Amino acid sequence: MQAEIERPAKALFFEHALLADGWASNVRLVLKSGLIGAIERDCLTQADDERHRCALPAMGNLHSHAFQRAMAGAAERSGGSPDSFWAWREAMYARLSIWGRMNYAPSQRWLMLRCSRVASPASASFIICTTI
Repeated sequence: MQAEIERPAKALFFEHALLADGWASNVRLVLKSGLIGAIERDCLTQADDERHRCALPAMGNLHSHAFQRAMAGAAERSGGSPDSFWAWREAMYARLSIWGRMNYAPSQRWLMLRCSRVASPASASFIICTTI
């Protein structure tokens, strides 16, 4: 006997959902290629809908470490020299001043895109705003 293949939901139905303009009842999110294609309000559930009680927007990620990911390996030290958070921080800011904001931006955009595809709906990085 073969196991039945579980197909992804085509729509999500919520008894209550917090939308951009406030709470709504009987909300259906129609999915298209895994993303929200349409939002239907005050509707009836359909046979194939995945049903839930409540939907809330996902939390944004305000601490992405995008710069640290881009400079991985550039600030680490090996050997006998003492290593600490403060030594790493100095090396990180030195790297940023050499690299410059414009060279950092593409790697940050790439990471933000990756985060948005897996779980994090919105991301930000505090380092890009830091004065050098």
